Amino acid sequence: MAEIMNIDQKEAKIISKRASLVEMDYNPKTVKECEELYRKAPEIAEIAKQAVKDGLQGKALLEAKKLICKDEWDAPMLTHKTSSKWKTFLNTLGLVNEKGEIKKATVSNLLDFAGYKERGGEIETASHYREVKKLTGATNKEPEVIDKAYKAAGGSELKT
Repeated sequence: MAEIMNIDQKEAKIISKRASLVEMDYNPKTVKECEELYRKAPEIAEIAKQAVKDGLQGKALLEAKKLICKDEWDAPMLTHKTSSKWKTFLNTLGLVNEKGEIKKATVSNLLDFAGYKERGGEIETASHYREVKKLTGATNKEPEVIDKAYKAAGGSELKT
């Protein structure tokens, strides 16, 4: 039987904030805005769902990496012993392919987004984060550069 997951109050507030940032509690002022909101609702709900999923999965991976890799968690290269432990953990999550290689795109995208958020980044969806990161060439250690470029490109209107 699956284990029931409890979400603490702080995490619930973060999820609620994420939802509001992707227009979940948008307050239309005109009939035209109501029509727009109605038509965009499925898209908005999908973005909110993805933001929560990416945020939680990335945070879980980042916390696990800190626990497993200790001081090496942010190192560009892991020692062989630490790398082996990390790879074993990722294998249990199905994040290692048939050849025994880490699915780098998935793992690094989630870890990058989680690291960016931990450093104070404001973008709430991983897809927007990746798009702006590509455009700016910035790293997740420079959240202010990514946030500024995101806002300059129209914020939530950025097409990914």
